[in-house]
Amino acid sequence: MKKIFFGMLAIVAMIATSCQQEVDLGVNVGETATVSFNVGTPTRAYSDGTTATELEWAVYDANGVLLSEIGGTKTINLSTTVELQLVTGNQYTVLFWAEAENAPYTFNAATQTVTVDYTNAVSSDEVRDAFYACHPFTVNGAQTETVELKRPFAQLNIGTNDYLAAANAGYTVTEAKVKTSVYTTLNLVNGEVDGPETVEFDYAAVPTTETFPVAGYEYMAMNYLLVSADKALVDVEFTYTNGTAEKVRTVGSVPVQRNYRTNIYGQLLTSDVDINVTIEPEYAGVYDNEGYIIEEGKVIVSSANGFATIAEQIASGELENNITLTLEGDIDLANLTRSTVNWTPIGTEAEPFEGVFNGNGYTIKNLNIVETEAKEGKVHTGFFGYAKNATIKNVTFENVNIFVPCLDIDHSQGHIGGVAGTLEGTSLVENVTVKGDVTIEATVDANGASRVAAVVGGNFYANVTMKNVHVIANEGSYVKANNNTGAIAGQLQGKTVYENCTSNIDVTVNKFFAGGIVGLAGTNDVFINCHTTGDIAVVAGREGRANDHYRVGGIAGGWADGKNNVCTLINCSYTGKVSGKNADGSVANPLDYLGYVGRGYTLAGCAGSTVIIDGIRFVQKNDNEYGIYDVINAEGESVVAAASKEDLPKTNDGKIDTNFTEDTTLFGDITVSANETNANSGYGATGVKVDGSVLDGKGNTLTVTNAGGTWDCVVNTTGGTIKNLTVKGAMRGIFMGGASSDLYIDNVVFQNVIYTFNSDGGNTNYGVYISNCTINGWTSHSNVHKEVVYTNCSFGEGSGYAFCRPYGPTVYKNCEFSQEFEFDTKQSSSIVFENCTHNGVKITAENAATLGGVDKQGNAVTFFYNGVNNAVIK
Repeated sequence: MKKIFFGMLAIVAMIATSCQQEVDLGVNVGETATVSFNVGTPTRAYSDGTTATELEWAVYDANGVLLSEIGGTKTINLSTTVELQLVTGNQYTVLFWAEAENAPYTFNAATQTVTVDYTNAVSSDEVRDAFYACHPFTVNGAQTETVELKRPFAQLNIGTNDYLAAANAGYTVTEAKVKTSVYTTLNLVNGEVDGPETVEFDYAAVPTTETFPVAGYEYMAMNYLLVSADKALVDVEFTYTNGTAEKVRTVGSVPVQRNYRTNIYGQLLTSDVDINVTIEPEYAGVYDNEGYIIEEGKVIVSSANGFATIAEQIASGELENNITLTLEGDIDLANLTRSTVNWTPIGTEAEPFEGVFNGNGYTIKNLNIVETEAKEGKVHTGFFGYAKNATIKNVTFENVNIFVPCLDIDHSQGHIGGVAGTLEGTSLVENVTVKGDVTIEATVDANGASRVAAVVGGNFYANVTMKNVHVIANEGSYVKANNNTGAIAGQLQGKTVYENCTSNIDVTVNKFFAGGIVGLAGTNDVFINCHTTGDIAVVAGREGRANDHYRVGGIAGGWADGKNNVCTLINCSYTGKVSGKNADGSVANPLDYLGYVGRGYTLAGCAGSTVIIDGIRFVQKNDNEYGIYDVINAEGESVVAAASKEDLPKTNDGKIDTNFTEDTTLFGDITVSANETNANSGYGATGVKVDGSVLDGKGNTLTVTNAGGTWDCVVNTTGGTIKNLTVKGAMRGIFMGGASSDLYIDNVVFQNVIYTFNSDGGNTNYGVYISNCTINGWTSHSNVHKEVVYTNCSFGEGSGYAFCRPYGPTVYKNCEFSQEFEFDTKQSSSIVFENCTHNGVKITAENAATLGGVDKQGNAVTFFYNGVNNAVIK
C-alpha cells in the first residue's frame, strides 16, 4: 500500500487596493448603476467530461472587504447573467468559482483563498477540476463585464517503469522516493507564482519476496493538482535503493502548463536509460500525449509532435478535417521526435484539410521535406498537403527546405508549396509570411515538377484569395522547378485575387511560366499592390516551342488568355531581372506586357484577351499572333506603354521613336542615349519629345545620356502634360522651344540637371502650369507665355546652382525656397509670391529684403539678390 505525505498548499487572491473609499451597499450612497457579468462556461469540471452548471460568486470593495449587503456568496446557474447595483466611480473585484464534487480543495470567498489538501490519497479517478475568475473593474455607469473562467491548476503525474535487463535478474528494490520542487502559491489577480517548495512522496517498498525481473512491473503514477500560472517549472528527483546501493535520477525545469498534465517516468536500475518526460493535453475529456488540446471542434496546438499527430489523424479520418487549428506559441519542427526529420503534410487528396488554421501571429520554424526517390503525379507537398475550402492565416514560416524530385508527365504534376501543396475550393490565405532560409526545389534534370512555389503550389479551377502574403527570404534562397512556378503561387486556376503580396526570392524555371508572384495566372486574376524584387528566369524552354522564353514575368509568368479573360494589375511593380531563354539560345527581348506578365497560355483564339496594368489595356490584336496588342487608356485612346527602351516604338531607320504624339506611360525606369532616338528640340539633342500628349512616368525615372551640350535636354515639349516622373542626365530637364498648347508639369523631380524647366520660346495664348515638383538647379523661362504658375513646388540647389530668373508674368503659390536659393526679379514685369516660405520662414513684404542664408560652399547669399523690384508678396 502506498504511503503519501503531502504539505498544505494555499492560493491567496490579492485584491487591488487603489481605491480608499469603503462602500456599504446597505446605505444609499451616491448614484448606482447596473453592472452585468457574462461568465464563460467551464470547459470541464468532472472526469467524465461533463461541465459544471453552477457558479458561486462574491463582490469585494477596493479594500478587499466583502460587501455584506450583496448577501455573502450566492449560487447562480451558468445560463443566467449576474446583475448588481454598484456605485459609479468606485472600484470592485468580483470572484467567481466552480467546484466539482469531492475535489481535494476548497474555496473560501470570505478570505479569498483556495486551499488544496493532500493529506489524503487522490487517485487519478478522484481528480476534479477547479475554475475561477478574479475580475477587478471600475463602475463607469451601466455596463457589462465579460469574465473568463480559468483553471488555477495543472496536473503532474509521477511514476516509475521497471523493465529490467537480464543482467539485473534477481535485483530486489526496497525503496523508491520522488522529491519535487513545486510552485505553491498563485496570485489570482496577476498570475504570479511563489516557490519552489519541496514536496516529498514516499512509495512503499516492493515486497522482499518479489524478485525481478517481473515483466512490466510498474509503480502507478501519483496524481495531484499542481498550483501553477499559465506555465511553471518543476524539478523532480528519483531515488532508488536496494538496501546497499542507491541510484539517483534527476530531471529539472520541466514545464508544467495549465490545461495539460505532465508525466514524468523514471526507469529503475538500468543506468543507460534517461528519465522520460511527456506533456499531455488535458481538455474537454480528451487526452493525448502529442501536444494539442481539443475543445468543441477547435484544436490548440503546442508542439511539433502535436501537429504531426494531427496530420496522421486527418489522413486516417480519425480527426474531422473541418476543424479549427490554432497556435498558442512558436513551433519548431526540428523538435520532431519521429523516425524521420521529414514533415508529413496535413491533409491528403482523400482527406483534405477543410478547416481554419489560425497561427495567432506565431512562427513555425524549420519545415523540412526532402525526398530522394523521383515521384510521379501530384505529390501535394507542403506544411498542408491538400487543403480545400480552407483558411490559413496569421502565421510565419521561418526556414523552409523542400526538395522533391517529381517527374513532370503532363505539366500538372507536383503541387508543391511551403505553406500548402494544393489549395482547392474557395480558400483564403491571409497574413502569412515565409522568411529566412527558403529553398524550394522540384527538379530531375529537365523533368522537374510544375505548380511549385514558396507559399502555395497549385489547384484546379478554385477561387482563392491571397492577402498580405509575403516571402522575405535570406540571400541564397530560391524556388526552382520545371514549369508553372512562382514565389507566392505556382498555378492557381479559376479566379485568384492577390492583394498586398510581396516577394524578394529568385525564381528559376527550366521550361516555361516563371513569375515573381505566380507562375501561371488563372482566369480573370487580379493583382493589387503586389511587388517583387527577386530575379525571375526561364533558362531553357522546350525545343521547337518558340514561345516558352516569353513565358516569364515580374508578376505572372503567363496567364490563361482567352477572348473573355482579363488579367488585372493595380499598383504593382517588379525590380529584379526578368529573363527568358529558349532551347536554341534565343532570348525574349522585349518581353510581353512590359515584363509584368508573360505570354498567354492558349496560343490560339486569343484575339481580344486583355491584360490591364494600372488602367492601360493591352488587348491582343489577332489570333495566333503573340506580343502584338493594342494599347488603350481608360478613355479608349491609343497610348504608348514602356517598361524599358526596348518597349518604345522604332522608326524605319531603327532609331527609338520618342516623338510622343500619343499618350505614353512608363512602367519602369528607362535610360536612352540621345544619339539613338529620333527626337530633336531644334536646339540640340533630346531624349523624348512631348507634343500635345501626356507623358506619365508613374514614379519612374527617365535618363538621357550623351546629352551634355548647352541645349541638350531630357524632355522637349510644345505642350501637353508631363507628370509623375524623375528627369535626369542631360544639360536641361524639360525644355520648351515653342508652344502649341498649354503645358502642365506635375509631380516631376529634376535630378542631376543644370537647367530644370526653362524655355526659349512660347505663345502668349498658352500658359505653363507647374505643380508639386522638386526643382533643384537653375530655372528660367521666356516672356512669350500667357503666364507661368508654380504651385506647391520646392526650389533648392542642383548641380551647383540654386537660382531662378523668370522673364515673363509668373506666380508662385505655396512654394518653398531653400536657404541657399537666389532670385532675380529684374527681368519680369510681374512676379507674385503667394503664401511662400524661405528656409521655413514665410516671405512677407517686411522681411523680403533681409532674407538670405549660406550656400553649400559656405558663401553668404541674399534671396532677392538685386532687390524685390517688381515682386508682389501676398
